[in-house]
Amino acid sequence: MKYKVLYFLASYLAVVQNELLDEGKIHRYVVSRHHGPKGSLICHPPLMFALQTLYQLSEGETRESLTGRWQWPPEEGISGEWPKVQGFRTLLVTPIDITDSAREAVRNVSDLEVMDFASPGKQLFEINQRVDMFTSAMTTRLVKKRNLSKDTQMISISAGVIEGRWETPFPRKNTKHRPFSEHFCPNEAERVVMVPTMHQVGVKYPYAKLADTEMLLLPMAGNKDVKFMVLLSSVLKRTHDLKPIKFVMPTYGNLTGLLKLAKEQLVEVQLPKLRFTYSVELVPPILSDMGLKSLYSESANFGRLSSTKRLRLSSMMHTAAIDIDEGGINEVKRSYVEEKVFLILASQLRRDNGVQFFANRPFFFAILDHKQVYLTGEYVGP
Repeated sequence: MKYKVLYFLASYLAVVQNELLDEGKIHRYVVSRHHGPKGSLICHPPLMFALQTLYQLSEGETRESLTGRWQWPPEEGISGEWPKVQGFRTLLVTPIDITDSAREAVRNVSDLEVMDFASPGKQLFEINQRVDMFTSAMTTRLVKKRNLSKDTQMISISAGVIEGRWETPFPRKNTKHRPFSEHFCPNEAERVVMVPTMHQVGVKYPYAKLADTEMLLLPMAGNKDVKFMVLLSSVLKRTHDLKPIKFVMPTYGNLTGLLKLAKEQLVEVQLPKLRFTYSVELVPPILSDMGLKSLYSESANFGRLSSTKRLRLSSMMHTAAIDIDEGGINEVKRSYVEEKVFLILASQLRRDNGVQFFANRPFFFAILDHKQVYLTGEYVGP
């Protein structure tokens, strides 16, 4: 029996080691271990670039654990004027001589920087300022002095936001406080809160009723291929023992494949305004779940970075921010122009507003096109 168990574990580890790390799987690995107060948020291009950096600098078993884990390098941004991906990534290492070949290997995917982690001083402030400058003022201080010590060897930092406009803006006058059923812990009473919620009628959107969820795609201005996807959680009703309702987030591996399932039709939409920052540490449990323990274990091998000093990854931090309102996403909302208002006014004369899509309970969301997922997140309540 013992040998069967060992064989099963070895087979499982082999599967995890070889599986492709697409954006859907990365999202599930992260949220299964870590939830923020309002939900989760991952901007995938900078995080994938961070993994590419570690791959380029690794050797031996460490490099093998990363080989073949993704199908293609991430794209820097999205073609067209909007939306825009704003990203930052850097690898901080303890004072060593970084070879020219190492710098060249990661030139297009990351910065290589030397930092004395015991006395980071002004450099730590500058790192956090650059995260702010290259992404969003909403992002919090990612690296803190109390998290560093003389034992820190390497820190990978990635951060990102996406800016974009809705193809059809939500009318501001329709925004009201509406009920939202919060996600809650087991054995707690059901809780409904009032949140600022946008409302759109009279507009055709791509929509689909799937097996365990409903999907809505909100087109983004500037690029007809880019969509903001919303997948509603399914609801498990109260049971005979009076346990509270449970919301179950949908899980789909191939998010881009869902796009072709949606059909354009008239949809009445209610969507909460969102504003939150999410930060997550991937070392150790999340990287271990991904089959990448060799990045931070004692056996880590980054020989392409330094042949004179044994290094391992001490920390891998990622942060992202989102601010959704009637005009669009993040900083671009400042330049909001109320377009296509005539469609909204005309819709008020309709008796039939189409399918109701009310995001009044926890939901999954993503920004993607038919080739790549740029951002994934979950909103569970204010």
